[in-house]
Order: sequence, then structure tokens, then C-alpha cells
Amino acid sequence: MVFERAAHDYDADVHGIPFFRPLGRTLVSAAGVRPGEDVVDLACGRGAVLIPAAEATGPTGSVRAFDLAPTMVALTAADVAARSLPWATVAVADATNPPVEPASADVLLCGMGLFLLPDPVGALARWRGLLRPGGRLAVSVFGAPDPLWSRPDYPLRLATGLGAADRRPGQAILAEGALARALTAAGFELTRDDLVATDLVFRDVEHWWHWAWGTAVRSMLEKVDNADLPAMIDDLTRWHAPSVDAGGLHWRPTIRIVTATVGAPRG
Repeated sequence: MVFERAAHDYDADVHGIPFFRPLGRTLVSAAGVRPGEDVVDLACGRGAVLIPAAEATGPTGSVRAFDLAPTMVALTAADVAARSLPWATVAVADATNPPVEPASADVLLCGMGLFLLPDPVGALARWRGLLRPGGRLAVSVFGAPDPLWSRPDYPLRLATGLGAADRRPGQAILAEGALARALTAAGFELTRDDLVATDLVFRDVEHWWHWAWGTAVRSMLEKVDNADLPAMIDDLTRWHAPSVDAGGLHWRPTIRIVTATVGAPRG
């Protein structure tokens, strides 16, 4: 499992590129998490959403977080303990069908994880039943990709043999309007669908390469043999050269923030 192997580097600040944590704070803010609420964080990773959610609920509330990677869960649980947040718990479980009682949560959160699931549409339908009447869902996913990094002739794609046919099944949810349609079909009422611009700046391609090992891109990087690494770095450096400015190498994906609510239980 790529996220099990990436756990120690995932969302690490050692490379000086904040990404998941700022997005986590944005998602918690969009959900309007309040003191005393019961929150569930699905596909929690290293706690980018969990930590600010626990801070928002305070000790009168609770946060239950789940991830499928055991090492990710162990490291995140240690982070939670170090921050003295005993009302937050972390456990190994499949985010698609988490061990959460029906109608027991005020808020469900899933930060940058829905499109990694094999069946996002089915997951949303199951998640609806976990929320109390009037409960809220907040999800973040990738919006429009950075065109320079997503072309089919991108050197890393060519070197690894990965193309459109190799996309994860869940990535269909990233198509324009797909998430909104899935939420409506699952019985949610859409309350927000916004795109947020991001700009991650790396010193050079090697800086990006080391940072990317702590993300889902690791599954591509692992396909590059160590002997081929210098040539791969050279190819990527030439590819990105026209877009590098005085600040460095930019990656500018947009992020979609979606919130929704549930009304009275279906009859």
C-alpha cells in the first residue's frame, strides 16, 4: 500500500512545502465545526484535518478519525497524544465503510481523500447515513490540474508508462460537476462548491521530487529505477525550465471545497 510506505514522509514539513495542513484548516473552517460537536474524519492521513477539527470541537466534542494505513494511524495517534487532545481518536478502518454508528455524527470531513477511494459515489451514499438530521459534510478534492504538469507527454508519465488508462477508478469524481451530482444522488443538499487557487513553490525539480515521495505521486516515483534517476531529473528540469521564475518551480493546482447538509431521514 503506497500510503503505508509514505507514512513517515506524508505531509511532512521537512521540505518546507505546506500543502495538506493549510487545506485541512480551510476544510474545517468551511464545515463550520463548533465546540461540542461530534466529528468524523475519513481517510485522515497524518491529521491535517483531524488536528484543527479537534481544536474546534474542544473537549466537549469528539473527533473520530480513520485511515487504512496502520503506520499512518500510529504516527497520527502519537501526534494527537503529544498535543493533549484526548477527545480525538484514530483507528485503522476503510473510509468507504467506517465503523461509525448510523446518525451519530454532526460533521463528516474528508480532506483530499475521496478520489483515492475505489467507489467514491458509493462511499458518499453510505456516509449520508452516518450523519444526524441537519448534519454537515465537507470534502476537498483536486479541481483543475496545473496544465504543465498534467499533459500526457509529461516526462514522468512517459518514463513510468502511466497514462489516462492507469488513473485510479475514484478519480472520475474529479470531473467537472461529478461531485455535486454524486452528492445530490446520495441525498445531500449542496451548500458550497468553490475552487481555491494554490501555488506551491519548489527550489527546483529535485526539491519537488523529494517532497512528492510523501504524497500519492509516490506510486509513480517508485517506478523509476535508481539508475535512471539522474536522467529523469534532467528531463524534468528541461521540461519545466520555461516556467521557472526567480522564485523557483511552481505547481498550481486548484482545490475544490464542497460542503453539503442532510435533512430529515428518508422515509
